Amino acid sequence: FKPSTAAADDDTNNRPPDLVEFGSVNLYLNNLSRVHHLVVYVVVSDMYLQILGKPFVLIPSEGRKGCQFSLKPGSVTSTAIRLVLPANVAQETSGRTASFQVQYAVVQSGSDTPVAVADSTLLDRATLTIPYDWTTIH
Repeated sequence: FKPSTAAADDDTNNRPPDLVEFGSVNLYLNNLSRVHHLVVYVVVSDMYLQILGKPFVLIPSEGRKGCQFSLKPGSVTSTAIRLVLPANVAQETSGRTASFQVQYAVVQSGSDTPVAVADSTLLDRATLTIPYDWTTIH
């Protein structure tokens, strides 16, 4: 991630001036299964990481929130992720590495758009931890 060069008066998100907004990057989600519908939860472990254009939902039986993506068999989707940090954290010399998690939940469903994911319909669940850092701040 690299800090964005947008000026404060160009801010369309009404972001407070004491935040450093980093450029967004794409996260691609690929359902390799030809028969199973896949629900992917992007679980944000850092409170300053944003998933653009997706609301948070409650993850079944976990009490955590994440962004839900439903993928048809054999489909691919992508989403933009962006890091926004308080300026004092972004300028610190230590603690500049963190991670976010992508939790996968494979749903056995005949529906293209499952409304809810119950534990009884889960075929598999896994978590991928993706590190990031902001060592290129100027």
